[in-house]
Amino acid sequence: LFDVVASAIGSGVTSTGAASIIAGTWSINQVITEEPIRDPSIFMLSTFDPVRYLAIESSATSAANLEWIVREFFEHAQPAGASPFEICSELVASVDPAGDMPIYHPFLYGSQQNGRARAGFYGIAGWHTRAHLLRALFEGVVFEHRRHVETLR
Repeated sequence: LFDVVASAIGSGVTSTGAASIIAGTWSINQVITEEPIRDPSIFMLSTFDPVRYLAIESSATSAANLEWIVREFFEHAQPAGASPFEICSELVASVDPAGDMPIYHPFLYGSQQNGRARAGFYGIAGWHTRAHLLRALFEGVVFEHRRHVETLR
C-alpha cells in the first residue's frame, strides 16, 4: 500500500462505495469501487484489494494553505508555548458566516485544471480581520474538497 490507500483503510473505509476525505497537505478524496473508473476527469485509480479499486481525486489545495499562512503570519507572532494552529482554529470559530465574506482560492501550488492557477483572497473590505481571512481560507479548502467529491460522484 502507498500512503493514500493506507489512509483510506486507516480512516475505517473498507466497504465498496465508502469514501475517505483527508485534509492533509494534499486534498485527498477517494471512494472504493467494484470496477475501475475509466474517466479522464478522475485524477487517479489504484487497486484497493485483489478485486476492488480506489478512485482518487486529489490536489495540493488542502492543509498546505493553512501551513503557509501559519508559517508566514502566525508562527512567530504567538506567545511561547501557544499553538498557532489552535489560535487559527479559534479565530475561525469566532466569525459567523456572512454575505460579505472574503473568498479564498486555495491554489498556492496550482490547481488540477490549471498548473498556473494561484491562490488569492478576493472581496476583502476594510472591516475584515485576520479571522475573516482565515475563515475564507478554511472555506476555500473545503470547497475544493467538495469539487473533488462531486467529480467522484
